[in-house]
This record gives sequence, C-alpha cells and structure tokens, in this order.
Amino acid sequence: MSLLLFWPELVLFANSITQGQQSKSLVIILIRFPAFWLLLISSIHVILPWLRLHKISVQAEYLSNHVIRLHFKEKVQPFVILRISDAPLREWHSFACIPDRDSSGGSILISDAGDWTRKTIQAPKEYYYIKGIPVIGVLCMAQIFHTVVIVTTGSGIGPCLGTIQDIPNTACRVVWSTSSPWQTYGKGICNDVLRVDNQAVIIDTRVTGRPNLVQLAYNLYIESQAEAVFCISNRKLTRKVVYGMESRGVPAFGPIWDS
Repeated sequence: MSLLLFWPELVLFANSITQGQQSKSLVIILIRFPAFWLLLISSIHVILPWLRLHKISVQAEYLSNHVIRLHFKEKVQPFVILRISDAPLREWHSFACIPDRDSSGGSILISDAGDWTRKTIQAPKEYYYIKGIPVIGVLCMAQIFHTVVIVTTGSGIGPCLGTIQDIPNTACRVVWSTSSPWQTYGKGICNDVLRVDNQAVIIDTRVTGRPNLVQLAYNLYIESQAEAVFCISNRKLTRKVVYGMESRGVPAFGPIWDS
C-alpha cells in the first residue's frame, strides 16, 4: 500500500515540473529521477513473490498434541525454506523442508509455537499456499566441512534433518534436546536422526531437565574432531551456543533474525 501511494505522488511531482518546462515530457522527467528507479525496483521485488503464488495439497501426519508433519508432492531442493499460509492476504510462516528420500516431494514439521501453529495442529487443511523463491538456510554451509556438530532443540530437528540427510560427504554429529522426543516426534523422525548419526545425543528434557548445551557441543566437537558447530534453536539459545563456541576458538554458525 505504501508503494501504491508513492507512485501517484511521484507522477504528480514530475507533472508539476513539466509545467515549468514545456519542452520536456512527463516520461523524460520521470526517468531522470533516481526515485523513479528505486521505486520501480522496490515494486518489482514486492510483486515477484506473488507471481509464484500457488496452492499445494498436503497430507497431514499427526505426531502428537505438540507436532504435526505436513507431506506434499511438490518436489523441493535440499536446504530450502518455504513460506506457507492458509490465507494469503493475512499471515505467512516459514518452515524448513525435509525432502523425501525418493525425491517425490517433501514435508515440514510444525510444532505448537503460537496461535497459527496451534490451529494448524488441531485442524490441518487439505491444502496450503506457498509463494516466493525458496530461500536457502544456514545449514547448507555444513557441506563445506568434513565433520560438523549440529546442536538443535525441539522442532529445530526439522531443518537439521532436511540438511544432514543430503550431505553424504560431511559427517554430522547431532545434539538434540527436546521434551519426550520419541512420544512427541514419533519413531520416524527419531530413527532418521539415528540413521544419520547412530551415536546422536538425544536428550529428553522431561527426564533430565535442560542440559548445558554449550558444554555438550564443545565436548562432542573435541571428541569427533569436528571442524565447526551449527546451532538451530531459538534466538537466545542460538546466540548463547555460538558465543560459547567462538569464545573457545571454535567456528560456530547460527541463523540471523531480522526482527
């Protein structure tokens, strides 16, 4: 709406200039304005994602009261994050994809983290909308190393699993801390994690409480002779782990939040 308001304002401003310069047309005046080109580029970037708007059918897999997994047939590339919505003009949410092993489609994990996710878990729809160009997550950087340690909590295992299964040339050690992992996320997710790392550190916080993930990550980094540590969690814990690793001289990476 802001861009729509700027366009007539710019045209009216250019028109007021042409009245004092009869030899120049409105188009000539406009294309000489830097504001015209900046506004044009901004408008294209706003419109482009909507040109890719389309609907995909999903099949919901109920894992627990806290988590649901949505399967879809649209083929996705490794490491990508999709934005989905059940009402395109209202709100959008980003989720990392887990490509199917047979390349026939993919899935996303949705955990209870707010009103929209809770509604989706309780009453999933048969289809959702996606738009925009799929973006690449930070975990794609893991493939430049020989061995990495990946630290995650809760449904962060979704983007982690979507990556570690697709980088066969990189050995991944996994630290996953969550409440009742087998009951909450099901045997399928847990077995997929163990298939990648048969010595994965899967912590049930309901039994042991919240662990010191900084120390666990560092111990595993030393034990596995890894080259870097990646953390996929909430903002506070991600910054804590990344800072804890970097202060020990360990290369560490995590997502960047823009809000």
